[in-house]
Amino acid sequence: MEALIQRFIHNINPEQMYSYDGEDYQYNTVDSEGFTYWKQLGKGNDLGLQLKEVTAMDANYLLVLFHTGEGLVIPRNEHDSPLLTLGV
Repeated sequence: MEALIQRFIHNINPEQMYSYDGEDYQYNTVDSEGFTYWKQLGKGNDLGLQLKEVTAMDANYLLVLFHTGEGLVIPRNEHDSPLLTLGV
């Protein structure tokens, strides 16, 4: 899980938005168990989504999958290493 969290943190933009159930959320933080927390715009409610997988789609984007089965595509940092998913 540590490698998954680090890869997510290394690539996520702090301004990242996420739409869930018709509501918009902005990225807030991630904890040591892989739960990412998102603040609902205009209301401040938290949405907790646990990381299940972070994989490269291609040279430019990563696919982040959460425990809900939902996914998020984020731009890949130019220094991102695929070895992070292997815990190296």
